[in-house]
Amino acid sequence: MIIAAGLSGCGGSAGTGSESTPSLEGSTSDAASWAGGVCSAADGLEQSLDALGASLEVDLGSDQAVVEQIGSQVQQQADNVRDEVEALTSALTDVPEDADPELAAAAEDLQADRQSLEESVAGLRDAASGLAEATDAASLARGVAAVAAQLAVVQRDAATFADAIETTAEEGATAVRAAFVDAPECDNRV
Repeated sequence: MIIAAGLSGCGGSAGTGSESTPSLEGSTSDAASWAGGVCSAADGLEQSLDALGASLEVDLGSDQAVVEQIGSQVQQQADNVRDEVEALTSALTDVPEDADPELAAAAEDLQADRQSLEESVAGLRDAASGLAEATDAASLARGVAAVAAQLAVVQRDAATFADAIETTAEEGATAVRAAFVDAPECDNRV
């Protein structure tokens, strides 16, 4: 028998923008490609956060204890969140070499919010490791509580980062706004 469970209240989207604005002159396809990579990576992160704890399966016929099954699944999901943060880091640092200096400045500004997010995700992974090491119902309950609490921190930092992207896309320098407007992946952020 397989039982599906979820960590109530753990998923959640970091937020999105509302409407698209017309393209600004002076943007390049490389700049738009960079902005699109940032938006795609941010979307991937939001999806991995939504998946965290949303679908846990327990096989009561397994030789593996229920607490071990839940713990290892949450640990894997936390690792997926970490991987998405790494993809976001890569996207941010992939500013085209010949890009307008405004683009490099925007990427640097976004790095501070990304750093906070990376630190909170490391805390989430630590909490998930503790959950994966649960040995009984009481340690499982403590582990779930620790994961849920740290997930709230990650979600806050992810929302802050999403807001920073949207602010950069809407209020940044002309070349930066143009890059985000010209990137189809960013339609939900500008």
